[in-house]
Amino acid sequence: MKKAIALMILSFLAVSLLALPEHKPGEVVVKFTTEYRNSIDFQVSEGQVLSGIPSLDGVLKNYGITDYYQLIPEYDHNQNTDYGLDMIYVFSSQSDQNAVNSIPAFEKLGIVEYAELNYRIKFFNETGNNQTGWEPFFTPNDPSLGQQWFLAKISAEKAWDLYTGNNNMVVSVIDDGCEKDHADLAANYVTGYDYVNNDNDPTPPTANDNHGTHCCGLAAAVTNNGTGIAAVSFNVGLIGVRTYYCTQCCQGIYFSSQNGANVISMSWSCPYSSTMLSAVNDAYVNYDVLLFGASGNDNWSIIQYPAGYGNVSAVAASNGSDIKADFSNFGTWIDITAPGTGMYSTVPFGSYAYMDGTSMSTPLVAGLATYIRDFDTTLTNAATLSILQDACEPMNDTFYTAGLLGAGRINAYRSIGKAGFTGLLPVAIDVTGPGGSCHILPGEQGSIVIDLACDTAFNSATNVSVDANSTSGIITFNNSSGDFSNANPGDTVDNSADPITFTVDGGASTEFVTVCFTINSDPATAVDTFSVTFTAGGIPEICVVNADPAGQYISNYTTPLSDLGYLYDCYPRWSDGPMGSLINDYSMVIWYTGDATANVLTNDDINDLSSYLGSGKDLFITGQNIAEDLDGNSFLPDYLKVTYSGNATTSVHDGISGSIFEGLMIATAGGSPANQTSRDILIPGTNAQQAFIYHGGSDVAAIQYFGGYKLVFFGFGFEAIHENGPFVSRDTVLVRILDWFETGVEEQPLENPVLGSELSLSVKGSSVFSNRISFAVNVPEQQSADVHIYDMTGRRVITLGSNLQSGNYQLSWEGKDTMGRSLSGGNYIVKVISNNQSDFQRILFIR
Repeated sequence: MKKAIALMILSFLAVSLLALPEHKPGEVVVKFTTEYRNSIDFQVSEGQVLSGIPSLDGVLKNYGITDYYQLIPEYDHNQNTDYGLDMIYVFSSQSDQNAVNSIPAFEKLGIVEYAELNYRIKFFNETGNNQTGWEPFFTPNDPSLGQQWFLAKISAEKAWDLYTGNNNMVVSVIDDGCEKDHADLAANYVTGYDYVNNDNDPTPPTANDNHGTHCCGLAAAVTNNGTGIAAVSFNVGLIGVRTYYCTQCCQGIYFSSQNGANVISMSWSCPYSSTMLSAVNDAYVNYDVLLFGASGNDNWSIIQYPAGYGNVSAVAASNGSDIKADFSNFGTWIDITAPGTGMYSTVPFGSYAYMDGTSMSTPLVAGLATYIRDFDTTLTNAATLSILQDACEPMNDTFYTAGLLGAGRINAYRSIGKAGFTGLLPVAIDVTGPGGSCHILPGEQGSIVIDLACDTAFNSATNVSVDANSTSGIITFNNSSGDFSNANPGDTVDNSADPITFTVDGGASTEFVTVCFTINSDPATAVDTFSVTFTAGGIPEICVVNADPAGQYISNYTTPLSDLGYLYDCYPRWSDGPMGSLINDYSMVIWYTGDATANVLTNDDINDLSSYLGSGKDLFITGQNIAEDLDGNSFLPDYLKVTYSGNATTSVHDGISGSIFEGLMIATAGGSPANQTSRDILIPGTNAQQAFIYHGGSDVAAIQYFGGYKLVFFGFGFEAIHENGPFVSRDTVLVRILDWFETGVEEQPLENPVLGSELSLSVKGSSVFSNRISFAVNVPEQQSADVHIYDMTGRRVITLGSNLQSGNYQLSWEGKDTMGRSLSGGNYIVKVISNNQSDFQRILFIR
């Protein structure tokens, strides 16, 4: 019977040990009350720890406590809040069961706050895989930057446009080690400690101990050093701490706070520990340290520690689609989410690898927090966390909408914006002459009114003004700075009360004038420069009449003219009143009607055009519904030289042999704008010649006429023509028209500078566009270059030029991707890249 009882006891003991969390065998962590700070004096005598306090000595003897150490003997308890870290002792027994059983005995003494096991920590990493890559547009020269998709996802490269760090702040990574001499870590490494081997070198012993070094790279890899990877923090200081058990992590937290850490990253868990809680609270409250903890990879909502402590921010993981990573924990206790799949970073020894896990998300957030504090060193830990969370992006995930992924996915650009920038962007630029005229003649004064929108992702703007300058020799500024009212996020403000004004020189001939602007504000705006180009001086030969009620396709007409180097004026025609007094000054008019379906030409328009054509001048008129709407009006056959036959169903048009468009094929669908819903079929009148027919038949799509004046009439919208495969561009079509008119239209010579030694890219005209924008590219001798467009996530959307050899190039973009799909409005980057140089420009696409 005694044997049976003994077996039952042994069995119970075995089960109780097996049921305990993994811990360091034989160790128990005890925290004594601070009243005994100067009363306890532990000694080891003949293999037994004694204290001189009888009740405590009884416990020490009963459970065979043979050794001890004070966890943080150097603790400064004179800080604002005393967390008593110097009162924590770790006792050792040769029997793990004795250590386990001693816990209630210690806690009954009345002089102990708590007793607990020394838990082993668990790291949260998964086997990593590469994700779909991205191509950066910023210029850090780290060769593996393209493998770090997550930096583009969180808009790190946009943030670097604003700030690249001053090494003011330090992030500490407490983990299984840090290869301090790694080529991509060494320059940022500040200090560290190995609490496993008790030395000051946290380098892990084997290549398999790679978790911590991987986290270090995500938090603080040296950026723009021509080696390996980049980090969102760009360049901040790094502390590396090697640990294995909970007590060592507590020592690491205190070590970090005493050695200048501003942020701590903890990509591991251990069971709830009062010791850990004390260390965390001390760092957060007394040293203003911001701490982040990984939420875990179990795909459950059970709180993990240290992430679940009140002064630690819990981090969940997302994938490239802004959806919770399938392994990531979730819950109302989560504070923030960051990418955590396919994370490429440093590993021992001098190498790199992919890993997945909330372990990877956590140092990414910690690095961003350090970067923010580096930008504004006055920020507290609480203020920094508030900025991080306010700047988060919503996620397309039911876990997020249910409140289980915290504030959302981190965004570095919005974070640095909220830390110290406003987001003012030009949404309209109105250049006018006397009486609102669109052309400013010699001796006249022009004014510029700008609409600025304040991005909701940034701060309010005060003391807003815009300064103007120009290298043009024909204008002189009367007022080169315009003041704006203060702008809150979401507001649009203008300088109509203080317009920028200039005077055109009295003897000026017609030329393009480019004005560059700089936005001033408190705080500074994220993007502070833009430009506009217009004509001034003498009257040019060409006038573009914008008769589209919505006025939305204007750049599809003006940009080709600018690309080809033609001078022109442009007038709106959706307001009431005749145009005759204006258009009669021009030798050629381009008149487009856009999406109008009724009153496509008003009576005033008909009278003006009749008078204009009667004077022997030339007209290119284009738009859907023109012939249909004018059917029965004598102006259609008498002046536009056609009658209406019906509507076409095809969007492809073939140039007729013998016409000015011979050999051309154009398409008016599949591009931008996709607005053609009613293409007219025309019947040519006397002396009118077929110019385009609808593909696959004989129905006429366009005519040309010469008899006292020259006329080109499209039964469809020129604005919808797009270049793709066999289909030619608007530029090609427009050149044919201008060459045929022979009206004395003179081209403004395109700039063709001497080939420079530097790769360069410049925007022609305004950096703000709605349908098309043009670029000038200079490729130096003995180089070749590629030109790409990127969206603001760093994703390449189209290649404009590939393997461009030495020379000067004129390129353009219509706001669509490689597949011809129209893109959304917003900021984009055009970048030219050669083998050893690059240049880029930010542009704004307004839809």
